[in-house]
Amino acid sequence: PQSAALGWTIKEAASKVVGCGIGGKERSFCLEQLSADGRQGVVAYNEMRIFSQSQQVGEMFCTVAYQ
Repeated sequence: PQSAALGWTIKEAASKVVGCGIGGKERSFCLEQLSADGRQGVVAYNEMRIFSQSQQVGEMFCTVAYQ
């Protein structure tokens, strides 16, 4: 459950970077890399690579994505 929540927050943050939101397009965003501790990730969307930094806060995750 926590890994699914982390994956979702990373994809959601990446979708905001490209300005489209994830709304029904979650399969268009591919989590290509995730560090062992879950703090750093790389998402592919079309030809783009979007980087992320995540931190667990209690039972939730806070993720920032950038190009």
